[in-house]
Amino acid sequence: MEDKYISKRYTGDIPGIKIYMNHNGVFKECIPLLLRMRSLDMNTLFYRLSDLSPELQEEYSDMAISPKELLDKRVKIGKNGQYVVDNDGTKVRVTENTYLLPIVGNFLPSDGVNAFTVKNVNGKLELVPIIVCVNCHWAELFTGQTKYKNNVFCLASDLEPESLSNFVDKIITLKQVPEYLANAEEYKYGIIK
Repeated sequence: MEDKYISKRYTGDIPGIKIYMNHNGVFKECIPLLLRMRSLDMNTLFYRLSDLSPELQEEYSDMAISPKELLDKRVKIGKNGQYVVDNDGTKVRVTENTYLLPIVGNFLPSDGVNAFTVKNVNGKLELVPIIVCVNCHWAELFTGQTKYKNNVFCLASDLEPESLSNFVDKIITLKQVPEYLANAEEYKYGIIK
């Protein structure tokens, strides 16, 4: 049975438990030196579920994720551009014309829909996956209560046909994201640099 991991941002500090750093779905033990911990992205730090007490395992089991589940959400950037893997396991080439649905205020998707934020890398817009664990934190993304604010999207191709028809007038392309964020009522952070 594959190990499952729980993000440290959901649990806070748990003294005496090994911390693991996630890098593209590979977990390596991390030595928690105070100076180093301050410089690490808290979204990359995890506890192994089996290392926790039975009570904590039960409490966090719905939020635990396996390395395979993390890999499924990974964005790949190749020589010919950026690709993401959609819900059907199909590799989708990301271009400036890729259709996205803004999540905030529009759509509270199921756990099967991947969430992305848009990042400006050397003047080029890229999708960056937001890891949402099973049964947790979609509501916060929907209401804009995360650090991403309005910069949260899903692929229009991941939507069910009935959802797609309900939100057809809300769908934008990747190149329209900066304009969308500039016009968003609660715009604060925009595209992450």
